[in-house]
Amino acid sequence: MGVISSIKISRAELDNGFIPANHVMVESDMTVYGKKTKAGIVYGFDEDIQFEGDGNSWESDIADVHGIVYKVPLELYYNKEDQSNSMSWLTEMEVQVGDAVWFSPIESRNATALECEGKYYKIIPYSDCICLRRKHTAWLDTFGHHQPHVDPWDEVVCLNGRVLLEFYNKPKSSSLDIKEEIDTTKGIVRFYGVPNKEYLRDEYIDFQTLDEGDLILLQPGTPQVPLERRAFNSHFNNGKMYFVTQRRRIAMILSKNN
Repeated sequence: MGVISSIKISRAELDNGFIPANHVMVESDMTVYGKKTKAGIVYGFDEDIQFEGDGNSWESDIADVHGIVYKVPLELYYNKEDQSNSMSWLTEMEVQVGDAVWFSPIESRNATALECEGKYYKIIPYSDCICLRRKHTAWLDTFGHHQPHVDPWDEVVCLNGRVLLEFYNKPKSSSLDIKEEIDTTKGIVRFYGVPNKEYLRDEYIDFQTLDEGDLILLQPGTPQVPLERRAFNSHFNNGKMYFVTQRRRIAMILSKNN
């Protein structure tokens, strides 16, 4: 079983400390004993992550790509005159303590990891946060009474101008064609957030108007980066698989209401 390189700190240090601007701290679902499945079963993990393309990579499949937000930054810092310290884009601060947030597996591997009371906490750049799910534990019925919510993870917010897309299959060539092939140039919008307001690079601009169900065309060379690699260990939406892009990489909307 692999070992996470981490710094041990006390609970007081963890709770009273401040994280850098433009970062969030997340509580990992890994413990010092291993990683947990959705059913809560602990199994071994390996942090020697192999980031392959379409090949099989067990280490990447179980990479830790989501966690519960434990601390948020005092600010998001954006300044075109101070690019070495600035975020690459100007965006809204939307993450709150208690949100479940998804992020890049590469950043998960490279992040500063803190160990406290048998749990791991990672400091992740805000710009590498992809999306969040937020709990709402109660809602008001028509009589104004609080009722338990059917799905406590009922709010999805995409961050940093990102969009979650459903894979789009190429049309079959005939009724005899049983093979489904993914069209790597297209995707169907399923979740989206607000556009980024500005970029350090003046040539970048976010696609402004999107709706759920839009079939979009990606700019040439845009990779289909999965939010989670394998359905068996996905946590976002009951095994439903999505890929991630930024609004700035959308070339056009091809059709609506897909």
